[in-house]
Amino acid sequence: MSRRQHSHRTDALNASPRRRGRAPAFDLVEQLERRQMLAANAFVESTGRLVVWGTAGNDAITVSKDPKNAANVLVNANGKTWSFASKVVKNV
Repeated sequence: MSRRQHSHRTDALNASPRRRGRAPAFDLVEQLERRQMLAANAFVESTGRLVVWGTAGNDAITVSKDPKNAANVLVNANGKTWSFASKVVKNV
């Protein structure tokens, strides 16, 4: 590549998008609407209350004793499972 070709290439790369006749890159990115990941959640409050939050959809939620370990309570919501020590769960 000749010195003249290299110089032209470097100038083109360093030029601002407006100088090259193109819109700035941020003008080319489409804005998306605000989105939320809707997922169920389970936790135990400091008072010992087991709280299970569902989604706006038709959730499948079960609360049961762990058949493999009676010292735990299991919460299954839409296929995701949480395990809590029975001694910390006072109410649901």
